[in-house]
Amino acid sequence: MDDQQKQLQGMLLQLESGKRRLEGLGQQNQMMQQAQQEIEATIKALEELEKIKEGAEVLVPLGAGSYVKAQLKEKEEIIVGVGAGVSIEKKRLEAISALNSRQKQLSEKQQKMQQTMQQLSTQLNALNAQAEKLMQQINPEGER
Repeated sequence: MDDQQKQLQGMLLQLESGKRRLEGLGQQNQMMQQAQQEIEATIKALEELEKIKEGAEVLVPLGAGSYVKAQLKEKEEIIVGVGAGVSIEKKRLEAISALNSRQKQLSEKQQKMQQTMQQLSTQLNALNAQAEKLMQQINPEGER
């Protein structure tokens, strides 16, 4: 195997590795988007909670489109997850503020990730063009 073929093989490995990394970043980006949507829905629910009277019947989601009827006992004390399986009690407005802050942090991380994805995509496109050019030099007649 000559130097050009070794160089081409290295480029192809870099391309494959870069594509896998880009796919992984895309999946993380999608998960962040879902988390942001969940936070937004929670904030809206907490804001709507103000309009509901204590003692009113509400539907509590269990998951998979299933709910249980419950009576609203307390609407100003909210239990909020803070990470690592830990939850704390907060006032409703404090919970909304904490969720807004979490959403802002998530949005900033997502923007950085999208920039990284764009840079990686640009690098992969340039590397792909170099690899194609090198393939033509190795095999000028187009035989493969």
